[in-house]
Amino acid sequence: LEKQCLEIEQDVLRLDSVLQHKRMEKLESISREAQILLADMAMPAARFTIRLTPGSVPGPFGTAGLRFLFSANPGMPETDLKNAASGGEFSRVMLALKCLMAAKTEMPSLIFDEIDTGISGEVAMRVGKIIRQMAGRHQVLVITHSAQMASRAEAHWKVEKVQESHQTETRVRRLGKDETI
Repeated sequence: LEKQCLEIEQDVLRLDSVLQHKRMEKLESISREAQILLADMAMPAARFTIRLTPGSVPGPFGTAGLRFLFSANPGMPETDLKNAASGGEFSRVMLALKCLMAAKTEMPSLIFDEIDTGISGEVAMRVGKIIRQMAGRHQVLVITHSAQMASRAEAHWKVEKVQESHQTETRVRRLGKDETI
């Protein structure tokens, strides 16, 4: 049994090495593609990198973990995304990753709940353009307060909570052309 355990452990480590090598290749590609999308969203100097973090205990995804590194400005070092990105920057990084995932998978629908947090103006127009492109391949639902984002939609819906006689009800209805404006 000890010999079998050692053999299995060696197989696991060998397979983990193959897995990590393949992940490294994909992560480099994802990082490059994400940076291109970030540049399209008015972040031309942004750097985004996904790195493997070494581990020793095998799990469902191998021994390594992932570390997301980000820098929005030239001359600033890449640091953990959660510490480096503002709300608007974080929204755009998440959109870039979702856009890349959607392009490589058969996701029928995508839902973005205020993906435009912390952005406005020209940046919101650019983000709206990218989401509109995604809508060519997927059903896309966007919850937004941004006129720039909403202007890219094919249809607009109003979601409201109505309180009647001590009951709260959520109502959804499609807006007509005049209401949309």
